[in-house]
Amino acid sequence: MNADPKCCPDSKCKFGTGKPVGFFRRRGSYFTKCRPTPTHRFQCKGCGKVFSSQSSAPSLYQRRPDINAVLARMLCEGVTLRGCARVLGCPYDTVKSKADWLAIQAREAHQRALKSGRLNTSWRQLDEMMTFEHARARTLTIPLVVRGKTAEILVMTVGRIPSSGHLATKGKTMYGWTVNEVPAACRKALSKHP
Repeated sequence: MNADPKCCPDSKCKFGTGKPVGFFRRRGSYFTKCRPTPTHRFQCKGCGKVFSSQSSAPSLYQRRPDINAVLARMLCEGVTLRGCARVLGCPYDTVKSKADWLAIQAREAHQRALKSGRLNTSWRQLDEMMTFEHARARTLTIPLVVRGKTAEILVMTVGRIPSSGHLATKGKTMYGWTVNEVPAACRKALSKHP
């Protein structure tokens, strides 16, 4: 990420808001172990603050920002956290903390896309997925409202399903998993669409 800065990172500076033109001068660059390309430094002409192209990046202060994009693709493909750690050659705790950070980034990107109107559509489709939490006797439903043609997720909710079959008694006695929240979860997903 070595694009020119859009504004000064200091919000109190006169160049801290809007889209000022020519508000900075270049102050060289530096190399880090985690990036193959140099990181550029800039200085604001208004306040004199020196900052880099990474100062406003979401991955600021991360030791391994180079694995963020690869890890996101691997998690979307269903690779386990331990499998990601083995492939990327980093500790499990690093992958776990980065997975949480990536989830926050994805949630914020989704909210920005919803607010910008990019996901507005008149063709919506309800899809439902079943999974479980901690034990198979604790069954969950995940209703999804997606765009009809692109399958982009608009809304996702979660609800409980009572256990069935040979797990019905275990779900009822051990976990108290008796409430059927499928209709309520589907109604909530359909009512929350943008």
